[in-house]
Amino acid sequence: MLGFLPSRFLTTGPGYDVIAQPRDLPAQRISIKSRTFKKGTGNVGYNDYDLFDWLAIVLLPAGELTERRIYVIPRALAENLARRDKPTSMTAAERYFRVDQVPELFAAWRSNFPLVGQIIPAGFAETHVAG
Repeated sequence: MLGFLPSRFLTTGPGYDVIAQPRDLPAQRISIKSRTFKKGTGNVGYNDYDLFDWLAIVLLPAGELTERRIYVIPRALAENLARRDKPTSMTAAERYFRVDQVPELFAAWRSNFPLVGQIIPAGFAETHVAG
């Protein structure tokens, strides 16, 4: 075990799919999104009103990606790096990342199943722009 008890529900909360209970922390809500890897167009994302503490992005193999990859990212980092549309657009609540940029953007959070790294390193957002 990785130091916490995961719980899966038949119905999920507003924006999360799994709750993990670390030994020394409050319960952590995890939103899971999956996409097949694709170069160029194709996004993975969530809505700004979704309730979660961690975003798990599962990339399914295709093309140059030959194995499934899972990135477990703190919500604050996702918010910092997510693309978003204009506040006046109908899609203003959407936060998203290009699928082919996920491996580079979130390399430090690959297979982060122990939920380590809630604190974002200083300067990370400035050097890793999701543009």
